[in-house]
Amino acid sequence: MNAGLVAALIMMPAASALADQLDCQFGDDLSLRFAIDRNQFAPAIDPGEPPRRKVTRVVANGTSFEAEPIVMDSGVRGFWTDDAVNGTQVLTISSTGKAIFTGKDGVIRAGRCKDIG
Repeated sequence: MNAGLVAALIMMPAASALADQLDCQFGDDLSLRFAIDRNQFAPAIDPGEPPRRKVTRVVANGTSFEAEPIVMDSGVRGFWTDDAVNGTQVLTISSTGKAIFTGKDGVIRAGRCKDIG
């Protein structure tokens, strides 16, 4: 068997453990779920590589859209998106789980997020 394939298979469980699964509640009217794959934040192997696009799929009250995940050294996590279909949407989550979400309607909502996986 190819040594590279064996190494990749061995690393698969560890790689999947690097995903943060988040569930966020903003009152009774808004629920958000998404995952942050921390492998997307690994440094480039070659300094000449172009920047890689980081993507997460957000599920909001049963509908889904793509967004760019946010991970900061301070422990802040979240996502943002700005496109013609979904408008501008930003979620920031403090290290304590307090969350602020600005939806495409421009309304700012406060809520809480928790790790579920």
